[in-house]
Amino acid sequence: MITLHDLHKKGGQVEDAVMAFGCLHSLTPAGSEPDWERAEQHWRELVTFVLKRAAPTSKSTRAAALRWAENATADLLLTFHAVPGSRCPICTGLTGA
Repeated sequence: MITLHDLHKKGGQVEDAVMAFGCLHSLTPAGSEPDWERAEQHWRELVTFVLKRAAPTSKSTRAAALRWAENATADLLLTFHAVPGSRCPICTGLTGA
């Protein structure tokens, strides 16, 4: 599975979105020090959530379905970054995970 670190290396808007997602999981009240371990765990949970509920057709291979879910979840990170006040759906319990 692709990691937040892998996404961060892509640079540009994706890098900014990863940093913003990390800041949603802060070790400090000011949000200046992300808890990357927790953010990574929540990233994996989001990818799994997407994979289980919205995976492509059954003809897809497991690797292709996982790649699709990772890309879809990366798009979610971009959306969280673009919408002011966004919160991690794992932290808020919105996914029921």
